[in-house]
Amino acid sequence: MSKYHDTRIVGYEPLAPPARLHAALPANEAVENTVNVGRATISRMLHGEDSRVLAVVGPCSIHDSAAALEHTS
Repeated sequence: MSKYHDTRIVGYEPLAPPARLHAALPANEAVENTVNVGRATISRMLHGEDSRVLAVVGPCSIHDSAAALEHTS
């Protein structure tokens, strides 16, 4: 392992599973509407019905370059 591995990482905190987040933060009508409008907008952009540009950015950090390449293919 490189001597530079995680030199600026203070610690790790695992992410909560989606089911636990859903139980703790149930979606209300406003949240569901935001998701539905966003999905419909992105669909229109992908199908050329909306001229705006969609930029998908991420992942914010890559620890496994092979997995990142697999994710993009």
